[in-house]
Amino acid sequence: MECQEARRLIDAEASHRIPAGQRTRLGEHLATCSGCRAYRGGADAQLLGSLLADQPELQAQATSRMPIVRRRRRASRKRWPLPLVVALGGLGLYIGYLLGSAGLALFTIRGNVQAMQITALPRAVVTSGPSPTPALRVPTAEPTAAVGGPPPLATGALTILLLGVDRRPGEDDPARTDAIAIARLEPATGRVALLSLPRDLIVTIPGYGQSRINAASVYGELSPELGGGIALTQRTIESLLGLPIDYAFEINFSGFTGAIDAIGGVDLNVEQEIYDPTYPTMDYGYQEVYFAPGYQHFDGTTTLIYSRVRHSDSDFGRMRRQQAVLRAAISRVRGRNPLEQIQLIADVSTALREDIRTDLSESLMASLAWTFRNTDPTSVEVYTLDETMISVGAAGDPYAQFALPGVLPQLVSQLMGDK
Repeated sequence: MECQEARRLIDAEASHRIPAGQRTRLGEHLATCSGCRAYRGGADAQLLGSLLADQPELQAQATSRMPIVRRRRRASRKRWPLPLVVALGGLGLYIGYLLGSAGLALFTIRGNVQAMQITALPRAVVTSGPSPTPALRVPTAEPTAAVGGPPPLATGALTILLLGVDRRPGEDDPARTDAIAIARLEPATGRVALLSLPRDLIVTIPGYGQSRINAASVYGELSPELGGGIALTQRTIESLLGLPIDYAFEINFSGFTGAIDAIGGVDLNVEQEIYDPTYPTMDYGYQEVYFAPGYQHFDGTTTLIYSRVRHSDSDFGRMRRQQAVLRAAISRVRGRNPLEQIQLIADVSTALREDIRTDLSESLMASLAWTFRNTDPTSVEVYTLDETMISVGAAGDPYAQFALPGVLPQLVSQLMGDK
């Protein structure tokens, strides 16, 4: 018996018009068909309701059982299609995964940045030597963003010293700074400006005297009374430029390579052929290096070589390549959606965990990364103390470089955005 015939018999059952043979067949069908049993239960409830319509006291006793049947019938009529239920459930799981991933990424960022921080950046005031600058404070830890949401946006302009040190994997000895730049970040306007200084520039190092600017980190590490390598380099540049610097950030070769790999490499336009037959390797040997002109994708190791090679042109060409790498890295992060950007910041902070030193607090570093995550690389202002602004050579040192009169104040004015 089919369900359509069975339900016709159920409807006729109320008037007792079903022959005995059909009643038997109906019973057999109901024994195997839950849908028709539910249909019959609904019909029985309707019949009972009509019979009790003029007997309120009996109807009240029966009502407690009737809604169960009625709710079941309403639920069956409003049941959502299974594909829709599966799709909505999958969407809910995906949203939960994204929120969970974002929360885990933010927790990772916080832990990594805590490991990067210098617990103390001694800012000793030197009483001997030329023009010492006042001691600078070490910022205390600031409240971090709650896990589950993005870091707060940064406020207030900052000047940050960026140092790349020539320290190879496994080395702990004092190292010279291979790259020196000052970054100006202005969250209110989204402005980012960068000033690069050549490493062979002769400057006055507080407490020591005249020497190359890249040697300040070594003298600071070897002479604790001078305040440490990062601190002495910072004070040296403050004295040179007449510019207060808020924070310092030092990265070594391994950190640089890991950070580039963490963002998936960078895309760079090699403007002209580069060939260096004596590029210094990590084990203090040499190798040949060649870059063909044109747009190329570089991983971390290749990007480090591209940023360090200089024998094919000069240290000034290397500084321009380092600025191009920074722009390319910004472009790489900018192309992601917000959740991917949070995860990317977490990946980068993990890569940098063991290879940088900074006095930026964990919350401020995360806030700056989040605030400037969508910076247009082409809007980054880059300034360089280049070959047109220096004189080269001194008695006994043919490679020494000296800034020409008036050029440093002009560069500082450009860096700070002064009109």
